[in-house]
Amino acid sequence: MRALKNHLERTKNLPFVKRIADFHLLLVLARFLDLNADVPALTECIQTETTVPEGYQILIDSMASAA
Repeated sequence: MRALKNHLERTKNLPFVKRIADFHLLLVLARFLDLNADVPALTECIQTETTVPEGYQILIDSMASAA
């Protein structure tokens, strides 16, 4: 989780959707989120560059803070 925390801190000036638009970051998240629901929802936001739902932002930030 330290890598997640470092990545999010390094990209804190970008919109959240841009912050999570990283293949390796998505692989890390896929270990903890539902591959059939959560990961496709996040990748759809990344592909269309739409706002990530607040619940996902809170969850990902919480995972990073736990590191």
